[in-house]
Amino acid sequence: MLTITKTMTKVSHCQQQYLCLRFLSAYIDGLFFIVTIGIHIARYYYKMFCAVVPCLSFLSGCLLPPDADYVEPKNQPPRITRPDPNPTLDFVIHGCGFSRTYAASIFDPDSIDLYWRVFVDYQRDDNQEPQNGSSETGARVSFEIQDSDPRFRGGTSVAHVVELMVADQPFDAPTGRSLPEEAGSVSLTWTVQYVTSDQCE
Repeated sequence: MLTITKTMTKVSHCQQQYLCLRFLSAYIDGLFFIVTIGIHIARYYYKMFCAVVPCLSFLSGCLLPPDADYVEPKNQPPRITRPDPNPTLDFVIHGCGFSRTYAASIFDPDSIDLYWRVFVDYQRDDNQEPQNGSSETGARVSFEIQDSDPRFRGGTSVAHVVELMVADQPFDAPTGRSLPEEAGSVSLTWTVQYVTSDQCE
């Protein structure tokens, strides 16, 4: 009887050890599974983070206030290109009913609407009534000057000046060059020389 009891005690003790080992193994397996899942989740969020950070960096340029050293771009003045005739000495026969057409292309890098005026001998008469016009950027403008134009001052003995002035804002007054302070402008001039009327044919 005593022998049987000892044997059963040994068996019971072995079963307890076996159960403990099984429990420990299951615990380790569960812990390993949790750690593995955690690693996969961490890798997933790390990839998401790497993908999102550049986007956030890009957007931050729009969302953050401008740098203290930021300088507002200045208004760029209009440009006059492809003048016709070339702005060289242009002979005009006085008193022969002659007229000449002047043309040029006008452009502005940061404005759509442009305003232009034509002056004749403005340096001698700054109160003259100019020819006025308005065009969109990229347009080609043209105008005619008669040899009998009353704005020509000084007769045939002096050189005269025909001027095309272009601005990116409307002029302040019906005459003259006055513009708003922030406006940009540019001028192109042609020199005109009279020849005496006895050379008319």
